[in-house]
Amino acid sequence: MKVFDDFGEGLHIEYGSAVTSKWQDMTIFHMHPQYELLLVWENTLNTTIINGKSIEIHHPMAILTAPFAMHHTYFREAKGPKVERCVLYFDDAFLESFGVHKPPVAELLGNANAVILNISGLEKKIRQMVLMLTEGEGKYGTRGNAANEIQNILTLAMIRCLYDHSEKGQSRVRISEKNYIIDVMEYIALHLNEDLTIPRIAEQFFISRDKLCRDFRRHVQMNVGDFISTARLNLAKKYLMENKLTIREISTRCGFENDVYFYSFFKRHEGCTPKEFSKRKYEEHLARHQNN
Repeated sequence: MKVFDDFGEGLHIEYGSAVTSKWQDMTIFHMHPQYELLLVWENTLNTTIINGKSIEIHHPMAILTAPFAMHHTYFREAKGPKVERCVLYFDDAFLESFGVHKPPVAELLGNANAVILNISGLEKKIRQMVLMLTEGEGKYGTRGNAANEIQNILTLAMIRCLYDHSEKGQSRVRISEKNYIIDVMEYIALHLNEDLTIPRIAEQFFISRDKLCRDFRRHVQMNVGDFISTARLNLAKKYLMENKLTIREISTRCGFENDVYFYSFFKRHEGCTPKEFSKRKYEEHLARHQNN
């Protein structure tokens, strides 16, 4: 299970195609500390599962997911074997950077884990905005210095367009209000460099260890210890790809006992050492930019 991703600060964009499948892939359920906006302008049949609740969708859609909500969308039927889609990831700092013109993300969510919007009638407009947003970026676009302002303005315009569309009576489905397990996952993500134990986490939320383990397993489909290990591993991979810290610094920031244990843990899960992983990702980065 992929479980925990961190797309960093600001705005991150992924644009490309998803393969249709009759079956859900349990290995790619995931969550992250950023908001996620999934845009699909084709009329497809897909299933979205958010914090254990499954919804079948058969219309062009936009799905806005709150931070730390466990989710997965898979496409079951489309015109072809692949579905064109765009995903935007952004954090609270990005939203606050707009000042009084802040995008109406909170209004769309309404204290829910996620909201699904029917964007029928907006298909061409949304696709045009996406193409403008990702123009010159290739398949995967990240927020570059030259394109910052344009991407910001387009993202603001897109979210406002979705909000206005939903306010005019277009269908909007909110998926469950947040519960305390969302806060537990956020607490873990913010304290990975500390000695995280189940009794300590339970004490923070004034509940018993057994209740925490039971509720966490039901909500996240994995136990607390595995979630902590996966979150630490993915945070370490993020630091390794940035290539700014030493192995010892990464080990400390991710909460591993020492760099020797970090080496063995990383190799056991990734099949390579942290240095080998960092070198491979750097070479992939160079090759991608050379091809562009």
